[in-house]
Amino acid sequence: MNPLLKISHLHKSFFNEHGETKVIEDLSFDIKQNEVVTLLGPSGCGKSTVLNIISSLESAQGELLVPKNIGYMFQKDNLFSWRTVYKNVLLGLEIKKMKTKENIEYASSLLNKYGLKDFVNHYPDELSGGMRQRASLIRTLVLKPDLLLLDEPFSALDYQTRLSVQEDVKKILLEEKKSALIVTHDISEAIALSSRIFVLTPRPLKLKKEYVLDFPIDSLPSKRREMCEFQAYFMDIFKELHYENT
Repeated sequence: MNPLLKISHLHKSFFNEHGETKVIEDLSFDIKQNEVVTLLGPSGCGKSTVLNIISSLESAQGELLVPKNIGYMFQKDNLFSWRTVYKNVLLGLEIKKMKTKENIEYASSLLNKYGLKDFVNHYPDELSGGMRQRASLIRTLVLKPDLLLLDEPFSALDYQTRLSVQEDVKKILLEEKKSALIVTHDISEAIALSSRIFVLTPRPLKLKKEYVLDFPIDSLPSKRREMCEFQAYFMDIFKELHYENT
């Protein structure tokens, strides 16, 4: 099966009056259909820059095979406070001039399916953090992306809410049969959500090690955390990030 996303020998540098700063150095990886992959590395290593390159927000050297339709979910939900949940969800359709009857019905079905049908006329400030993240994800899904890019989507939430929303997001990815690339520096989050994890070095970012996680493909974060393999993966990845030389 051909990969959905393939990156080969990616290089990225920033330049200023002081010279060149290497951000990414010879990065290669791929993502398959219906796969959730995580880029795991220390803060400031360049993980978000990789997402920006994939989504064409930044340029870089290297070879990229990228799906045509990409959805990008940022750290903040970026819901507009003056628009209702329903109108926020339809925003992307309006911008892309895709506000057809079929797509509007699809948006409504997602809101109903994922617990927001009673809140469609509420404003973002009237929602919990978890509900706002669900609304943000649904706004991305209505555009029917082939690949979702998730840039630390749970970092702004408190711990209990974060666990709950991770469960919601994983369910949605499974049920909607979506592939996703997640960026995080949270080891537990990466293990709970992913089929593969790419551990990255500090800047300049390189691929340090790949982990293929041996969990059932449809396992949810709460179930994974109960498995003995979870702690074993955690300790191994922790040592890889903190103790071994890059």
